[in-house]
Amino acid sequence: MTADVHLPDATTFTKENRVPTIALDPPVPPVDDPSIRLSATGQSLLLLVRTEVRKSLDTRSGRWVLAAILLLCGASLGWDVLHAASEDVSFARYLGHAGQPLLLLLPVVGILAMTSEWSQRTALTTFTLSPRRLRVLIAKMVGALLIALATLAVVAAATAAATAVGSLLTDGPVSFDWSGKDAGGFVVANLLNVLMGVSFGAVLPMTAVALVAYFVAPTLFTVLSATVLASFGQWLDVFAAFDRVSRFDGAHLGWTGTALAVWVVVPVVLGLWSSNRREAK
Repeated sequence: MTADVHLPDATTFTKENRVPTIALDPPVPPVDDPSIRLSATGQSLLLLVRTEVRKSLDTRSGRWVLAAILLLCGASLGWDVLHAASEDVSFARYLGHAGQPLLLLLPVVGILAMTSEWSQRTALTTFTLSPRRLRVLIAKMVGALLIALATLAVVAAATAAATAVGSLLTDGPVSFDWSGKDAGGFVVANLLNVLMGVSFGAVLPMTAVALVAYFVAPTLFTVLSATVLASFGQWLDVFAAFDRVSRFDGAHLGWTGTALAVWVVVPVVLGLWSSNRREAK
């Protein structure tokens, strides 16, 4: 059985009733209502930095790198403590030994921070939620430096504890001397090293490629500077520049500034520019 549907004749529609109105309860708020207005300011830089620090620590690769750094530093300090009776016990000496794993592996934290979005294919999501890409990249850089600072503080505290234990196991002289100049050089040199890792990760978005380039390129150039390039190599030897920075040695400011500009400043600028323009997929 079908119901009869009676439609009004087209001629009965007038200008007033041509479009019927429907009353909604509750009424839809206007577009410019403050309760639904979206903020145009975006996320704060502090929020982005906190997010990037959490992302660096949440990944297995990031945790393993930090764990490897602390394990190697602890092994170095343990070796020094075991030989405290036969060797000099000095905070600076112990920290010099523990600092070798820092120089080797701490820049990897910066590399992973910059390449994770591209290697894990999360760049599209990240830069959709945070369209101001340059702010995100700067937050990644600042987050890597903050993680490096925290790691340096932990290693310095562990070194002080190891020196105190070593002083109990030796009858020889014990030195806790470590000036503010030494502390500043230690921190600045390591942060510059991390910043160089950040630049490699920004320029080369693939983690494996960035790691190989970081470990091979400066080392290969250092070897060539001592043989083929002769004295000209001093202008571009970044490891010698880091050593001078750690001692605040101002005898060769031209060499130090040129090496840092070539290996740190220029790659950072180039990396931020290329990452800002790279297509997110």
